Order: sequence, then C-alpha cells, then structure tokens
Amino acid sequence: MAIPEPTPDELKALTERLTRAAATGEISIPRADREDVAQEAMLRLVRERPNPTPPPLVARGLRALSLAKIDYVRRKNRAKEPVLEVIENVEDLSREDAEMRLVELRQSICRDVDADALAVAEARAVGMTEAEIARQDGWTSERAHSAKRRLRRAQPRLRRSLLDD
Repeated sequence: MAIPEPTPDELKALTERLTRAAATGEISIPRADREDVAQEAMLRLVRERPNPTPPPLVARGLRALSLAKIDYVRRKNRAKEPVLEVIENVEDLSREDAEMRLVELRQSICRDVDADALAVAEARAVGMTEAEIARQDGWTSERAHSAKRRLRRAQPRLRRSLLDD
C-alpha cells in the first residue's frame, strides 16, 4: 500500500505551524528568522529518506524543526573567523586604511595562493563552514578543505608580504 503524498494545503498548513512553533520551546528563534528556519525544516522533510511506515507528517515536521533550530543556534554561535589574522590592530586604523589593507590582503591571497583560497577566506569571515562553502560554490568538500588548508599554510607568508608593503 502506497503512502499518500501530502497535499499542497497540508504542506502550507505545516509550514505555518512550524513558523509559529519556531518561537516556542527551549530554543526560541527571533521573529525575523522564524520563516527561514521553518523553510529549512521543510527542506529536511523533502530530503528525508523514504520510510515505508513514516510517522505522521506533523511529527516529522516538528522533529525537522527541532533539528533546524539546533542548526540555527550553532550557526549563530559559530565564531566568525577574521579573513585572516594578518591585519593586526585593525581597530587602530581609519576606515579608509582598513579598507585598503583588506584590498591588499585580497590581492596577496590571489597572488600568493589562489582564487579558491580567497573565496574560502571571505566565506569563513561571515561564519560559513567548509560544507556550506562547498555547497554554495558547487565544490566538492575536498576542494573546500584543500583551499582552507592552503590558506592556513600561507598565513605567515601573507603576513610578511603585508608587513613589507
């Protein structure tokens, strides 16, 4: 016996319920992010493995929401890495000088490492993980990890290059 697919109305009602539920429980999501977290939970539902006897749709949705809320908190708590720890005392620089140093840093990364390393540095600066970088840029996880490793190994050389300029 085939399991009936949920109707569009059932999915819409579930999405609305998950959006409301995002504000409740131990992990309360800020109003501005509730719909995004509910949509992430819906994506989890779509991607889940087929099960010949699945639990009710609402139960699966609430479980997916719980996982999406945990992921949300992890992303928010993840320390945002500086592009590289090669620009010291940035707070002492004027805005123009800091922007110029950032341009120099980007040029140094492209010149001394590669464009992949620059993409990783910029993505890590906004708190993205290697998996998120790979997914966003259409890379394999190995490519993202390799670029991050090259960037990390190049830090002393980049630091010297920026100090010499």
